[in-house]
Amino acid sequence: MTFELTFKETTDFNSGLGQSGVMAQYIDENGNLVSYPTFISTGSFGFLDQQISPGQTKIYSVTVAPPSTSKAAMPQSGTGWRGVASLNPSTSGLLVATPTERQIYFTGDLQEITDSVVYSVPTVSGGTRI
Repeated sequence: MTFELTFKETTDFNSGLGQSGVMAQYIDENGNLVSYPTFISTGSFGFLDQQISPGQTKIYSVTVAPPSTSKAAMPQSGTGWRGVASLNPSTSGLLVATPTERQIYFTGDLQEITDSVVYSVPTVSGGTRI
């Protein structure tokens, strides 16, 4: 089956470092980390023309680098990206996805993680499907 996973971000990733700070990657069905540099250049931010077979699991990730490496406090306006993710399989009803969000908090010099939060994101139907 083929599918596309796209993301419509409210400001087109123009906060912080902008689009140069967006890193997209996925873990394939064999557990290999695959960089996906065309996430930005597709015109619609996303993982396009993806393939998956029954019983396989893939993990997709978009990481947004913070605005700078200075020790100054990071402005809130550059740390909260919002938008809508869309999963479009070639055959509806055969693909299960579990959306989650992870927020990582660093020290002022960005050298040490001070906290990390992972939580499930509600789906359009109002619940999280597993």
